[in-house]
Amino acid sequence: MIVHGTPLVGRERELATLTERLEAAERGEGGVVLIAGEPGIGKTRLLTEFGRRAGVSGWLVLTGRAYDTEGVPPYLPFVEALKQHSGASPGDGFLRELAERSANAPVAHDQAPGSLALQTAPSAGPEAARYQLFEATSQTFLEIAADSESRGLLLCLDDLHWADRPSLLLLQHLARRLGKAPLLIVATYREAEVDETHALYAVVAQLRRERLQETLSLSGLSLDECAALIDSLAAGPVDAGVGRAICERTEGNPFFVEEVVRRLQSEGRDFADKSLADADWGIPEGLRQVIGLGLSRLSAPTRGMLQTAAVLGAAFPFDLLAEASGLESGQLTDSVEEAEQAGMLRPEGEGYAFGHALMREMIYDDLSLPRRRQLHAHAAQAMESRNNISSAFGPEAIGHHWRQAGKPAQALLHLLRAGDAAISLAAWEDATRHWEAALECMAQADEPPKRQARLLEGLGDLYFLSGFDTQSCVERYMRASALYDSAGDRIGSARSRIRAGATIAYPAVAVANYPAALAHLRAAEKVLSLEPESFLLGELYAAIAHIEAHVLASRPEELLDAMHRLSEIAERLNNDFLRVFVFSLDGHYLGHQGRLAEGMALEARACEETAKLEGKAMNQWPERWHEFLLAYAADDAGSSEDAGAYQLSRPFGHALMENWTALCCGLQSLELHDPVRARVWHERVRDGRGRYLIPFLSEDLLFAGDLDSLRDLAAAGAFATGIADVWARKALVWAEGRWTEMREESNESIQRFHTTGSAEFLMYANRRLLRFHRVMRDAGSAESVARECLDVATSFASVKFEFGARAELALLLAESGRLAKAEPELARCREILAEGEDWRGLAGRFLLAEAVYAAGRGDSEQAASHFDRAIEVFQKLSLPWDEAEAFEVWARSCRRFYRGRSRRSFVAGKLSFARGIYERIGAGQPWLDRLQAEETRLSGDAETAPELPDGLSEREVDVLRLVAAGRSNPQIAGDLVISLNTVQRHVSNIFNKIGVRNRTEAAGYARDRNLI
Repeated sequence: MIVHGTPLVGRERELATLTERLEAAERGEGGVVLIAGEPGIGKTRLLTEFGRRAGVSGWLVLTGRAYDTEGVPPYLPFVEALKQHSGASPGDGFLRELAERSANAPVAHDQAPGSLALQTAPSAGPEAARYQLFEATSQTFLEIAADSESRGLLLCLDDLHWADRPSLLLLQHLARRLGKAPLLIVATYREAEVDETHALYAVVAQLRRERLQETLSLSGLSLDECAALIDSLAAGPVDAGVGRAICERTEGNPFFVEEVVRRLQSEGRDFADKSLADADWGIPEGLRQVIGLGLSRLSAPTRGMLQTAAVLGAAFPFDLLAEASGLESGQLTDSVEEAEQAGMLRPEGEGYAFGHALMREMIYDDLSLPRRRQLHAHAAQAMESRNNISSAFGPEAIGHHWRQAGKPAQALLHLLRAGDAAISLAAWEDATRHWEAALECMAQADEPPKRQARLLEGLGDLYFLSGFDTQSCVERYMRASALYDSAGDRIGSARSRIRAGATIAYPAVAVANYPAALAHLRAAEKVLSLEPESFLLGELYAAIAHIEAHVLASRPEELLDAMHRLSEIAERLNNDFLRVFVFSLDGHYLGHQGRLAEGMALEARACEETAKLEGKAMNQWPERWHEFLLAYAADDAGSSEDAGAYQLSRPFGHALMENWTALCCGLQSLELHDPVRARVWHERVRDGRGRYLIPFLSEDLLFAGDLDSLRDLAAAGAFATGIADVWARKALVWAEGRWTEMREESNESIQRFHTTGSAEFLMYANRRLLRFHRVMRDAGSAESVARECLDVATSFASVKFEFGARAELALLLAESGRLAKAEPELARCREILAEGEDWRGLAGRFLLAEAVYAAGRGDSEQAASHFDRAIEVFQKLSLPWDEAEAFEVWARSCRRFYRGRSRRSFVAGKLSFARGIYERIGAGQPWLDRLQAEETRLSGDAETAPELPDGLSEREVDVLRLVAAGRSNPQIAGDLVISLNTVQRHVSNIFNKIGVRNRTEAAGYARDRNLI
């Protein structure tokens, strides 16, 4: 490591870039700069020098770093920076204010080793907790930057390749708040250690897409720079050839250069001697070997001390090292001084850190297993014996050391506490990691099956919270169920099966699997239906009803039975939480029956009632885990499971339930083609309070034509999971007119929903596919999709889906000239409308079909009236894609009423309205190109309408209709204002094209093909 006293050599270009970014931040253009490179290349040295210069020039500089050490608490780089600013006192200034803003603020959780009194204040829900924490932390840094007497804030974060995922997500969140702040973040990471599976990879990629960061990739020093570095280290003349040889052998890696120079100096080599360049230095080929040679020159006590230090981590307090090493005071002091003189250690705060991470890595890796375990045990004992544990060495560190020492029983409680502490900080990923380790310790310590099963349930919930990892959730729940069965606990087994079923019934639609979910739930029902009614049984029937409502199979009795059982249990138990499910499911069902006003009112009531549940004892998620821990610590875990003391309900509390009910309200509006009202519900999660609704928010924005917001959503990404940006980018495929991708995405969605058994979401995806086929003028495929939708709707008796399917089918039939077949579809839609419900955008689609039907019958005035009314509906509900399509359909279906210049003027006028809409919302160029081609096709007098049978032109169909009506040739000439010779030519052409011999056969042909 080039220590702080060593001059920085080279890097002028990188320093200039960093200085420019610092000046931009002072102007209110904050951002992130990442310094990347291989180990030893000088990332930390560059960051240190830049921070020093910024501090000298009047900037406030705060630093933090990640550690290659198991057991550090979450958000440690940011905690270090905040404590540095506040004077390292958790009660002072900014940390106290931060704690007031968020009950989950990442302040140091110092406490005694045996304490379980963690502060887990009630929270609205898991995503709310994380969002509040990130907002509070970000706001604190922004206020430090703005309120400081300095020019601004430089936040230096070192070694991000070792950072935990919550810290990286916090970095991403903070980066998005820097647009107008005098705050620059500069961070380092090793490129080679960040592949596509690393959490930092996704964060860096996302920030790059949003243009919020730039990366400086460091390479080796040049020959001249190497020579300057060697001159500064050698403290005497250096021959140019020797300098060149060192540079070539080290490939310009500054750390390697320094280690080589240090070794040659220790051997008494003369750098001014030209022959040294050609001498056999015996320089190893790798950094590890160079470090090993340096270690071999140290005394045995010092090497032993460094082994203990390597086990403690990259940095450690001196008093902890003293207790863990077991060395006498004088010997420890001598060893530390020797290691410091050799560059192995350097002072850092009240302790020490390794001169370079590679040193610690090598020493630790070279430990034998018995020696490693012994040292870890010493470290754990030292930490447990201290009354004031540093924030870097809490229960997670103690548990890690006991686990590495091969003492699972001693590690277990610490790891459970570490998971609990991580939950209190909304660090789900860290909590999951700690509890997975605890689970391994349970198995190794031969803990009772029920204890292992309860922890498996907790892990399933954590996987759910930390990113909808459905596979991991279900796997843990099923393992828990099997363990409960082995212990004879049928209720516990059934509870785990319910959680498994609910996990794949309630998540984002991309991973829902209703048949599999139903299998789990029915298995649990066989057990619980024999027991007294309980909240758990109510949850079971709520999940079954939810599945049946979305499967839309021809078994409404299953849905009604589950809803009835749920309602009964809710009333007998007087449980408001279950009543919310009742309101939501009843509203959903009534919506399908066409009782839209009643259904929407009930769904809205479910949202209102959910809001009232806040503060009631109904699954407060952080406290449930703390309750589990307290019970475990009291060692009464085997005494009362059957009484329900350990039935830790799924963390589906106030906020998640509120989000779910809002999802249902929004989907009801979206299915009625009312994206603006849907957005009112779905935007409730824009602040990160939940992850279910984000995908549908992108659909709201797309259908309402708010493409700017859609692009912002695609760029911003999901708050924690990446769902938002994925769905938004899929929606942009439609908006930008990427036809091939659109077809592939639509077909993939259809296949997915077929596989998962979600007929309701299949209908939703089919709507997009049908519209795509219409855009592509593939009437046959569009009609096939419409008929599939109608089949599903009628089999389930869903009036809502029936109305939408019949309106689309009528439109397709009318456009192809099959008016007789379109009529019954329209008649059924009129019958439904007569009930007086507000069908919103679907009513506009029906009016569009009525307009084309009227045009087909030759009634231009009625057609124009229906088109006007449809467009009025689309404009009122902000449906620009539908509005533009209406103008296109108007041009296509009514051009037959015009000829020559009048036709061209009519077509151009209607399509210009469509073009203006596409341009206003920012649709992609392919949409405009498509309109141009359509105008060319429709404006000409050549009769080439491909949708008419047997190559008949529109004028020939006009003549055929009059022939079928019994009109003579002179009468036809008068009706169409054309010459008698023209009529005779049309009749002859018609007979030849359709293969008939007389007017009677021609009339039959027209009737058979619905051309009359």
